[in-house]
Amino acid sequence: MAHVIDFKIGPVQTSALIALPTNPAKAGVVVSFNHNGFDPSTHAILDDLAQAGYAAIAPNHYHVMPERMDLEHRRDYLRDEQFAADFQASYDWLVREQKIDPQKIALMGHCQGGRAAWVGASANADLWAGACIWYGGGSFRQSGTLPSPYDSLEKIKCPIIGFFGNDDKNPSPEDNDKFEARLKEHGKIYSFHRYNGAGHAFMNFNHPRYHAQASEDSWAKAMQFLQKHFSL
Repeated sequence: MAHVIDFKIGPVQTSALIALPTNPAKAGVVVSFNHNGFDPSTHAILDDLAQAGYAAIAPNHYHVMPERMDLEHRRDYLRDEQFAADFQASYDWLVREQKIDPQKIALMGHCQGGRAAWVGASANADLWAGACIWYGGGSFRQSGTLPSPYDSLEKIKCPIIGFFGNDDKNPSPEDNDKFEARLKEHGKIYSFHRYNGAGHAFMNFNHPRYHAQASEDSWAKAMQFLQKHFSL
């Protein structure tokens, strides 16, 4: 079962959510949570990854926020360079503490975490065997000193798989078209999957827009993607 551990990111002592398989892990996944943080959907994602044989870790991005700060103000504190540092620390933990092959670690994110995964895939480009991105709204927006995720796509080195609802407004189908065109322009390895009747947060079973068919199909495709690019 997923559980919280003490976790250090640079000089900062914070926390992370982890889930480990019963047998030695065959690969690792760094997960970036949605805007609710370590909510039940994040726990479920890590548990499912562990059940599939992966060591999974989700760093607490909110360590940058003052204690008891309302999450609605999170964007006043979150910066893309911090996401990149959180991902690096998580990658290092998987290699150091779980003895994961450095060539077999992927990045995954939903909602706010989907945008953060775009950031990590470009800012930490040498680390990842692949990246799985759900929704990822706000990815044309710059936050901090790094260029926006959209403006950084040419730096990505790993294969990308993305999942989007055609009823979503952020990112809209037109936004996804722009991302796809830019990835294609730069010769990136990617696949986008779009779901009719699904909106933002379609994989979050606690959200009113949960869409069972899109959720199950996207997760199955993500697991196939990881197996392929981990060479399992």
